[in-house]
Amino acid sequence: MSKEVTLAEYYDENGDHHRVCGQWDANRGGYRVLDIGKDSRIVVDTLLGVGDDSPQAGALAADYAREMARWVAGDRHTHPLPPREVATPVPEVARAEHPRLARADHQPIAA
Repeated sequence: MSKEVTLAEYYDENGDHHRVCGQWDANRGGYRVLDIGKDSRIVVDTLLGVGDDSPQAGALAADYAREMARWVAGDRHTHPLPPREVATPVPEVARAEHPRLARADHQPIAA
């Protein structure tokens, strides 16, 4: 994994600062967009598609931070993310069975 690069920022409902970061994941061959707060680290999305590169990660981070700010302000009725996925390693068995964590050829992604 490469170093996390801050692409956007917002403040949550408690006033805590969050960095929305991009990180190159060489093992998966794509960018991860992370929401890193005081006591949390959430995977917003992992971009594994053809053409998903740094500009797409930046656009996703900016959109996510903007929508989170709207949600905090009460201008959005639903949370921008579906149920949250914590950025922790996924066991190999779960990774092979999970469609978002397997490559298009259905091979497990190397850890």
